[in-house]
Amino acid sequence: MLWRIGKALGLTGIIAYSFYRSPWGFILLPLVYWWIRKRDMQLQKDKETRLLYDHFMDSLKLVNSSLLSGMSMENAWKDAEIELKALHGAKDTMVKMLETLNKRVQTNEPMEAVWLELARDSNLEEIQRFADIMAFGKKSGANWKELIHKTVLRMEEKYDTSKQIEVLLAQKRLEQKIMNLMPLGIILFLSLTTGDYLDALYHNVFGVGCMSLCLVIYGVAYGMAEQLQRKVLHYE
Repeated sequence: MLWRIGKALGLTGIIAYSFYRSPWGFILLPLVYWWIRKRDMQLQKDKETRLLYDHFMDSLKLVNSSLLSGMSMENAWKDAEIELKALHGAKDTMVKMLETLNKRVQTNEPMEAVWLELARDSNLEEIQRFADIMAFGKKSGANWKELIHKTVLRMEEKYDTSKQIEVLLAQKRLEQKIMNLMPLGIILFLSLTTGDYLDALYHNVFGVGCMSLCLVIYGVAYGMAEQLQRKVLHYE
């Protein structure tokens, strides 16, 4: 909370100086704080989504391995829960999902029905697709071991591809961050090095209007760049 307020104050101060050269720029503080709060929450949500995806894939690999060794479907998920709990702790989201799954299956609830409900609550496309495959397999009377094995192979291929995309985009993401800061950096540089070169843009109606328009365009462009990045990384 305090760290977020500090960031909002710092960013608002930079905006007030760069775009207005006036303490009146601090009137934007509530808006800047709202934006920082929303962005931090979105970044945390994206992190949790990626973590859930990673741990879900870990659980599928464990179950697939157990099934290939001759273990039953129910025991395979119990074993996966134990292994994941040892790796990621009891508070991990995927561990809690497996705990719920195994407890409800023990009370004779159909596994595919539980998976459909868990998938809906998870809001993760990969889990929802897996749950649909489980439900289809139950209706069609498919061989569970073969079905899970083929499903895991396909999902692993997509997972590995997404990881490769993240690696390839790492440099582009750094370039994007630099480009996002360039307009603000140019304004600060000119303000600090060219004296009264930008004075016509401050302390008058035309200047305030012009710089306000530039600030809006800059904010929209920054938001569009981040939105595009999230789409490429499949967070949306």
